Amino acid sequence: MTTPHIRLGRAALAALACAISGSSLAVPVAAADPVPRPLPLPPGGTRLSESDRLSLDAASAACRNGDKDSFVAAFATSAAVRRRYSAPIVATSLRQVTPTYRVLRQARVPAASYGDFPIRMVDHYFKPAKPVRPGDKDEYVLLDINQSQSNQLSVEWTRVHFDGRTEGGDDLGRAFMLDGKPYVSGGVRTDGQLLFEPAAGCWRLVSDIRHKHGG
Repeated sequence: MTTPHIRLGRAALAALACAISGSSLAVPVAAADPVPRPLPLPPGGTRLSESDRLSLDAASAACRNGDKDSFVAAFATSAAVRRRYSAPIVATSLRQVTPTYRVLRQARVPAASYGDFPIRMVDHYFKPAKPVRPGDKDEYVLLDINQSQSNQLSVEWTRVHFDGRTEGGDDLGRAFMLDGKPYVSGGVRTDGQLLFEPAAGCWRLVSDIRHKHGG
């Protein structure tokens, strides 16, 4: 059984934004919760930037609090977070999901070689690492995050454009999928799914599934 589909809220993004900007952010921690031991960075890794260090701190805080939204936001923000919180082997696959289901391609990729994470965070919004149309700065990504009773995370992601009809603020207007149909949270026409399993008091990426629709 999973929790209901959610659209990543602004609270998680605001928390991460505070961390990246260096602003203070009080994070309540339950006294009974043990402090998790984060998975180590690979030996001989590149020197961390200040942004990476702050993102790692944000991810660690999210782990302590069981905050899946903030954890996913930090994971999308920093390659250092992705290195630390990925399984030694990441299962990747391309699956046709409509009109019929079949696995088109699959592989097991060592974490040290896995650099194809599909989502980035840019100016506090989720964006595709590679837009469908090269250079399309108006393509965004919306997430649906589910958490199972066994603490596994499923992150389904969908490419969208916004219509720009907004009164201002962070709202970009109504979201539409790239085929022009309105975006519906929890819908079946997602572009991919990321699976995380509980590990070391937090989560780690174990699978990156991409979806193909049609033909």
